[in-house]
Amino acid sequence: MAYCTNCGQQLADGAKFCAGCGAAINTNNNTQRRQEWAGKIIKCPSCGEILNSFKARCPSCGFEIREIQASSAVQEFSKQLQLIESQRIPKNDKKSSRLSTIFDPYDQRNEAKVDKQITNLIRNFSVPNTKEDVFEFMILASSNSDDNSYVSKAWQAKTNQIYNKAKISFGSDPDFEKIQNLFEQKTNAVKKAKKTEKIIIIGSLLFVFIMLGLMIAVIKIEDRKVKHKERTLNATFAEIQDDIKRGDYDSALVKANGLYFDKDLSKDKAKEWDEKRINIIGLINVKKTNKQGKIKVNYSPKELKGMNYEKAEKVLKLQGFTNIKLEKNDDLVLGILAKEDEVEKVTIDGDTDFKCDTYYMPNVEIIITYHTF
Repeated sequence: MAYCTNCGQQLADGAKFCAGCGAAINTNNNTQRRQEWAGKIIKCPSCGEILNSFKARCPSCGFEIREIQASSAVQEFSKQLQLIESQRIPKNDKKSSRLSTIFDPYDQRNEAKVDKQITNLIRNFSVPNTKEDVFEFMILASSNSDDNSYVSKAWQAKTNQIYNKAKISFGSDPDFEKIQNLFEQKTNAVKKAKKTEKIIIIGSLLFVFIMLGLMIAVIKIEDRKVKHKERTLNATFAEIQDDIKRGDYDSALVKANGLYFDKDLSKDKAKEWDEKRINIIGLINVKKTNKQGKIKVNYSPKELKGMNYEKAEKVLKLQGFTNIKLEKNDDLVLGILAKEDEVEKVTIDGDTDFKCDTYYMPNVEIIITYHTF
């Protein structure tokens, strides 16, 4: 059957002119219309009923449809996805532990390379035309990560693109509801993941701010304690100086022995007040002498033992003793039971069991023996 190439009217057999528009008929051209069929019709193998998409049972005879294969487009896409993913270094590999992934440039390059290939594959995937293809892709996309990585973003972008095309193409079809449900599930999962991530970030920032606030508060409290302790010691030190001026050496000595600064508050301040205490006690002992010019020791052998020998020598000199000798005892091997330069014993006038309230002449022989390696 032939048709006019000018107006499209059907031509009578053998006609040389069109009855509709009068145009001459070119008999050399093939003006017959041809019909073509796109796609394929799926029929029930039992009764021959035409089956719509997503049917697992024939609506006419109830025959159960089996061996329904996935659409070729999505199936090929899935194979390529698995092939690229197989190039990723396994997480249970010793070389790809969390620490090695951070510090090993090879692991980092591998992760970046695989993610980039997957992202490119997703972006270049052709938007399918059939409901089956769209449905299969939605199922595949919904099983993938919902985090904020650029791979996940590529999945989300392609899912939105395919959903919008499906909505235009067959949005009024009842089967579109299945695709819409999958899309909404995926969208809600992404929103939930982003919301959770935002909550975690905000929570982490709040935790950091709270910890910083607590640290600042603790520092301020410690600083106030240091200042308060120092004001107290300075006030006591001023009282000691007044006692020395009045000649009340016993009162001054009692107060001087309490000039200790807590090391937990400040090691530097504790060291500073140790020096002040030793110096002021030495000054008091020099001034506090009896009529024969003797000096009170003011330290027991137990208090001097274990002290650094230089410190022990200094405190005895500050008390007014002038004849102090140092002796090494090379007895240390490991330095566990005693430390290097630690006082082993102190003898005064040959006595190792002297009393701290005993008076001696300033030039009495004092020997300080200390440990060394």
